[in-house]
Amino acid sequence: MRKNHEFWNTQPVDKNGVGIIPNGTSGSLEQPKLPDGFRFEDLRCIEEVTEFLEKNYVEDVHAEHMLRYSSNFLKWVIDCGGEKKKYCIVLRLCGRMVGFIFGKEHHVVIRGEKNRAIGVNFLCVAQEMRGRRLAPILIKEITRRANVDGIFKGVFTSGTELFFNVSHGRYYHRPLNAENLFMSRFSDRIMKIRETRVRRGTRIAEERDMKEIERLYMEESKRYMLYEEMGSSDIISALKPVKNVVYTYVHEDDGCIDGFGAFLIIETIEKKSRRSVQGGYLYYRGGKDNTKMVEDLIYFAQKEGCDVFNCLDIMENSLFLEGLGFFPGSGELRYYLYNWSSGEVPKDKVFFILP
Repeated sequence: MRKNHEFWNTQPVDKNGVGIIPNGTSGSLEQPKLPDGFRFEDLRCIEEVTEFLEKNYVEDVHAEHMLRYSSNFLKWVIDCGGEKKKYCIVLRLCGRMVGFIFGKEHHVVIRGEKNRAIGVNFLCVAQEMRGRRLAPILIKEITRRANVDGIFKGVFTSGTELFFNVSHGRYYHRPLNAENLFMSRFSDRIMKIRETRVRRGTRIAEERDMKEIERLYMEESKRYMLYEEMGSSDIISALKPVKNVVYTYVHEDDGCIDGFGAFLIIETIEKKSRRSVQGGYLYYRGGKDNTKMVEDLIYFAQKEGCDVFNCLDIMENSLFLEGLGFFPGSGELRYYLYNWSSGEVPKDKVFFILP
């Protein structure tokens, strides 16, 4: 047994986990009895979750900065999950929120094999409750609810290193506001900022563009080993622009759309000073010239007030990182599969992002 992985050593994960379970035989579908005082509850108040995540969610490796997801961002993520709000699970102890987990059904393709999978995100336990083994309780419950719906595979990402990751990426950063990055202790000096540029013909996406974005997404995604198969409604939910949440742009040449790109906006807080840094995060992109498209996105992110533009070195993004002025960061993101054996996937062959 691996030390510090008592829970995962008992789960159906690859690399010497307990093995892959055939569909339909994953155990009891009945909700287990919780310890005294604990109860599950479906999400009722997005603002409560927003506050809970701000106090207890992701920190950087030095515990100096933490992500802050706005209520509008969380509402967008959850609404993208469709009608399955039962995958938004709150854990309470004597009425107080002490845990949260969110899931959404995805159609994930790995090396040509497509499966329904529950994408798990925002797993969070109150800081004072760490060590009480509440995370396994939340994971087991969302797994049970997915199993009830006939979903027996899962996918999640994390900065934490476990023994069964199938791929990983490193974060790269393109500074846009040197003074605020320095004042917020993201950099140790005020850096010179490169001028941003944009092509003629790049504009914010509109409803009428969604079909072309879907076509470009499908063409781009099928070049990779790991990607999500999205239909028309999925594309609209994921990529239709929402102010201060997701910005999608298209490039139009002679009346034809030949590229699209999108970025998300997420704040990071410097814990000591409470200064905030607005970050643009590269989401999906595809089309004729991805380098030019990302350069356009950087320009528009700066116009939207972003202090930095962040990007993972997945999706063949490494081809343009240096040329567009990105610097390597200290953060990494690892990809994990549940009940799905696939072997490792090279980072440049991953085209899948959980917001």
